Amino acid sequence: DENVPEGIKRHASGRPSLVFCASRKSTELLAAKLSSMRFVNGQARAQLLAQASERVATSPLKNLIRAGVAYHNAAVPPEDRDIIEQLFGQEALAVLCCTTTLAMGVNLPAHLCVIKGTQIWQPAQKRYAEMPAANVQQMIGRAGRPGFDTSGVAVIMTSSAHANYWRNVSSGLEVIESQLLGNLIEVLVSEAAHHVVNDVAEAIRFLKSTFLFVRLTRNPTNYGMPADCSSADLDARLKSRV
Repeated sequence: DENVPEGIKRHASGRPSLVFCASRKSTELLAAKLSSMRFVNGQARAQLLAQASERVATSPLKNLIRAGVAYHNAAVPPEDRDIIEQLFGQEALAVLCCTTTLAMGVNLPAHLCVIKGTQIWQPAQKRYAEMPAANVQQMIGRAGRPGFDTSGVAVIMTSSAHANYWRNVSSGLEVIESQLLGNLIEVLVSEAAHHVVNDVAEAIRFLKSTFLFVRLTRNPTNYGMPADCSSADLDARLKSRV
């Protein structure tokens, strides 16, 4: 939290910034801290933010929005989230502190994306672990999106022990593996609900079109398959999982 303000001053260039935090509470605490910075310039912008703050039901957000800052997490009512997303899209909000799930579901590009820490709590293992690289790639991909900006900056805040790993990830040098097997039930149920997948054969064809199948064929041992497995073996594995 202490280093985020300096990162925004150094890299934001007066454009919108997304700061990804590991927890809901962290988004709220950081937004409150950043609200003391001078983000709102111009009467028109100040008036827009003041009017928007009156439409927000979440009390702590009212003063934050007037300061050009907000937070976005699952505890914020959908109506308030809609207002926040609209303000950020209009570049009325300077900084939006959000949970990592925002990168997956909401199309909010920014000039600067800050990953405030790369460790997340894993309840099952009762320990902290590094985020999946694919998740971080998704987050930093919000910076400088084509069609929205001509350039962008991504800042990954991590421990010195993991700095080289994340440098390689952000440079595209680290191999990314699929996380689909761990979420296969949810994905297939969703595809079935949308009638993309209606039977086992279609489910297998769907999986063969995914990044998972690409990595299965190139690095089968990472997914519990022998290094010399055949295409028939891969088909059998997919069928058994489906």
